Amino acid sequence: MDRQARENGDRGTQNPERAEEADATEAPVLNITDDAGRVISGERHLKAGSALRLKCEGRDVLEKLNESLIWTRGDEILSSHVSENRTTEIVDDKEVSVIVSALTIEKASPRHAGNYSCIVPDRAKTTIAVHVLNGKQGTSNQLNYQSTSDQQPSEG
Repeated sequence: MDRQARENGDRGTQNPERAEEADATEAPVLNITDDAGRVISGERHLKAGSALRLKCEGRDVLEKLNESLIWTRGDEILSSHVSENRTTEIVDDKEVSVIVSALTIEKASPRHAGNYSCIVPDRAKTTIAVHVLNGKQGTSNQLNYQSTSDQQPSEG
């Protein structure tokens, strides 16, 4: 049975803490998506009174280390209007933890504009700038948010 465990890549039987350290070195993959599941980045514009719906899909988030997805707007941690679903997928014969966190504001107003980030603390972050149009003259609410991507830089 030990041979079978080794063939299946069971590295947690000898030293489970060491296996967790190895898993923790890879940053989770985060994507912000729209209602249709399309990845969005940069900026999102919407009219005042319409719904703001953002979903963040996190892959390789380590449940065993109690990691979770957190939404922020600027420096404010958002806890209301947030729901979360955890699943596991099999990719290339490997179990991958997937967390989908949804942020929903049914009637957005200019006060809901800002830089929204989906974060796995100390490991990964992705940001989208949300602009809410005031509807009077078709202009935005005059915020000077820049589109930023705070994900860790990729090498290439």
